[in-house]
Amino acid sequence: MNFRRHWQLLVMSMQDNYALWFCSLHRPPPTQLRQAIDCSIPASIMMGGRSIVNSRKIAWISLKCNRQNGSYECGYYVMYWMTHIVRSHITS
Repeated sequence: MNFRRHWQLLVMSMQDNYALWFCSLHRPPPTQLRQAIDCSIPASIMMGGRSIVNSRKIAWISLKCNRQNGSYECGYYVMYWMTHIVRSHITS
């Protein structure tokens, strides 16, 4: 995701009901993004045939991760985190 010329990574698990946020500037996720995702979760649950009565609100987790020193490393870090998640077979 490229927000204001800064690359960040959002990893979501619909089954476990969480969203992991990676930002090399250690910024929180934008409010508009959080609201859009929080509003779309009940719709996706209903489309999956599950009841929204028992559904929990999505847990947003901002991870402490590498911090960039300059103004251009964010793309490198996003690619690094994606590669690390895939190569390590991280599923939880």
